[in-house]
Amino acid sequence: MSAFELRQALNSAGYRLNNHILNILVHRYARRDGKVSFDDFMMCAVRLKGMIDTFKERDPDNTNSATFTLEEWVEKTVYS
Repeated sequence: MSAFELRQALNSAGYRLNNHILNILVHRYARRDGKVSFDDFMMCAVRLKGMIDTFKERDPDNTNSATFTLEEWVEKTVYS
C-alpha cells in the first residue's frame, strides 16, 4: 500500500497521525519502492498500538503529556 493508503488504513483503525509521524512510519515500514506490504502494515499497527497504549497508561488525565525515565521507555517500547 502507498503512504496515502497507509494513512487511510490507520485512520480506519482509529489512529489519527500527523504527516511527520506518518513519514516516520513509511520510512520504517515501506520497501524501497515506497509501498508497505500487508505483513509490514500489521507489524506497524501492532507496534503503534503498543506505543500508544504505553503512553496512555502514563497520561491518565489525557493531557497529551507523559513522563518516563529512559529505562522505563526502553523497557516499554522494546517489549511492545
